Amino acid sequence: MPITTNNNLVTIHTFKDQDYLIRLDISSNRLELKVSDKEIGEEWRCSYDQIYIETLTTKTGNYKTFEVFTKMFISGLLKSSRAITLNLLTYEELHQFQNSTASIKSYFRNNLSEASENKKYLILGYTTEFDKTYYPITLDHCGSPDVKSLIATIRRLESDLCRTREEYASFKMHCHAIKHKAIDDMQKKIKELKIENEKLTKQIGTKSSTKVSSKAELAKTTSLENALSKLEKSVITERSNHQKYINKLLLEKNKMQQEIDAMRRKESALKQQLSQSKKSSGISSLSERQSRQSSIPRNRSQKLPNPPTSMSYERNKVLSRSSSQTSRCSRTSSGCDSIKSRSSGCANIVNANRKSRSTIIHCSSSRASQSETSSIARSENIKLKLQSTQEDYKVLEKRITGLQKLLLSKSK
Repeated sequence: MPITTNNNLVTIHTFKDQDYLIRLDISSNRLELKVSDKEIGEEWRCSYDQIYIETLTTKTGNYKTFEVFTKMFISGLLKSSRAITLNLLTYEELHQFQNSTASIKSYFRNNLSEASENKKYLILGYTTEFDKTYYPITLDHCGSPDVKSLIATIRRLESDLCRTREEYASFKMHCHAIKHKAIDDMQKKIKELKIENEKLTKQIGTKSSTKVSSKAELAKTTSLENALSKLEKSVITERSNHQKYINKLLLEKNKMQQEIDAMRRKESALKQQLSQSKKSSGISSLSERQSRQSSIPRNRSQKLPNPPTSMSYERNKVLSRSSSQTSRCSRTSSGCDSIKSRSSGCANIVNANRKSRSTIIHCSSSRASQSETSSIARSENIKLKLQSTQEDYKVLEKRITGLQKLLLSKSK
């Protein structure tokens, strides 16, 4: 697993089935590279500045800046780009490789004298769509690892081994404790299960001794189950009947509500009729009174004038006769008797006229009283109808409240 920071990289790379530990350090425009063989421990190093890297890229024919080159090198180590490849070659391999590559020939044309068998060459290849460029980096051989460094690594490894052994021992003890705890828990559970098994065996023994009673109990349980099933069926049927009854009650409630509404409309219509009848009775009574008041003088002027005229005529006749007779009164007493009889007849005529006038007044008053009694009877009939409708309305309200209570009790 590679270890990376901002400017450092440590990773393992495989060249020709052999693992190499590569360490790359980039600091202050300088590139430092260290390659070491994991099996043997041999090391190769190099250190180049920015100018050397940029001149190297110009000699190959594809110039790259120092920052771009380092990014390409890191991507080649991490294998994050298919366009970048890395190869680690010896001198002989490089000599064979440069015969086939023009960029390597141009670079090593003046550097063949510097070539050494102990050196290694890291070739950074950059492949584009139409071109391939190789950037060779020379690595100097540092020889076998130092004894002191080997001793230091051995001590470090021994300390790591001791630490890992201690960790393994602690882990083993922890696992052993967990194992013992689990074993103890399992033993406890086994004991509990054994006790429960003994109890169950005892219960089975007691039940085997009472098989007859168990048969009776089984028969009882079967009968109870049958009764329970019957009860469940009856409950289901009762629920359905109850639902039907509730629906019926709801329909009756709606019908009663409609009847109440009709009774209310009828009551309002009767109230309007009563008010209209009161108004008409008042108007008729007033008109009858006016007609009565107007009819009395007309009767006096039309029907009664005859008696007064006849009375005046008779009076005048009587007076004339009485005056004629008074003159004769002195002569004979028989004439006085006739005059008295005639005056009594006049008085009878006056009384008859008075009686006829009183009968006319009585008839007019009886007609008015009859119209008033008829209007009063109508109003009383309307009032009775209203009272009957109100009573019916109260009865319907009582029935509706009773139905609501019944519905609530059924729903509960």
